Amino acid sequence: MPKYNCEAEITSDVREDKWPFSSWLKIAVMRFGLDPKAFWAMSVVDWLTLIETSDVHALGRSEFEALADQYPDEDTPF
Repeated sequence: MPKYNCEAEITSDVREDKWPFSSWLKIAVMRFGLDPKAFWAMSVVDWLTLIETSDVHALGRSEFEALADQYPDEDTPF
């Protein structure tokens, strides 16, 4: 997780260079479909956790098929 100097003087340079809120807002709205109010209500820690990249990768086709064979869907009505 990036480290930020929370005690730095708040200037427009600091806001853009250290805390890119305008870029983050664009990502929140355009990529994640969040309402701007939801973005502004989030804590910085929650936001950084949301956008943090993960080393976990999606299942490949063969891995999915092996899993589906091991745990087939049941034909039970809802």
